[in-house]
Amino acid sequence: MSAADGQLHSEHWSDETAEWYASEYGEWPSNRMTVEAIDWRTDDIVVDVGCGTACALRHAAQHVTRGRLIGCDPVPRMIRIARKQVAEVPDGERIELIECSPGALRLDDGIATVAMAINSLHHWEDIAGGLAEVMRVLLPGGHLHVAEDHEMQEMHGTGTDDVRAVLRHAGFIEGTARVLSQGEVVMDLHTARKPSPSGGRRAPPRPSPTLP
Repeated sequence: MSAADGQLHSEHWSDETAEWYASEYGEWPSNRMTVEAIDWRTDDIVVDVGCGTACALRHAAQHVTRGRLIGCDPVPRMIRIARKQVAEVPDGERIELIECSPGALRLDDGIATVAMAINSLHHWEDIAGGLAEVMRVLLPGGHLHVAEDHEMQEMHGTGTDDVRAVLRHAGFIEGTARVLSQGEVVMDLHTARKPSPSGGRRAPPRPSPTLP
């Protein structure tokens, strides 16, 4: 998987494209499936990279009741759509939305305990640069959850091994790789962890089984 795999970048997203995507995929089951599979803490600080309509963050708000929920997306129209949708749900004001690309996250170093990329990794213009940014904003010991539908992987000619390889190359410690399904939606959910050097502030520990 390389930068060439991310064929649809922010400069290619017209307002019409963003509106179509939000209508067709804004509430796609992968968002809820990912959130339900994560071992949440009520005080997690969550960053969703390529958050789209903020669907996953709206679901996560039910679990993260005392932490922060931050969505990043490079498409201006998508951010406006997300702001409208979060304003219509309880506790929507807790969701922060920032217009920025994966390769230039407008966030401080080491603020997040959890990062998510749900069906967005294949859109990233610079996957290595984006993962470096995720590594930067995560606390040591923080977790990254990467979800990719099998249909999307087939379309882009990638698979489980490709995702595992880019995570390892970025310096993440591999955790689990699970296949989740609901109806016709089948997806891989990869969980990886930022290394924890001795000393200093770190994310609270949580289960992270080793890949088979």
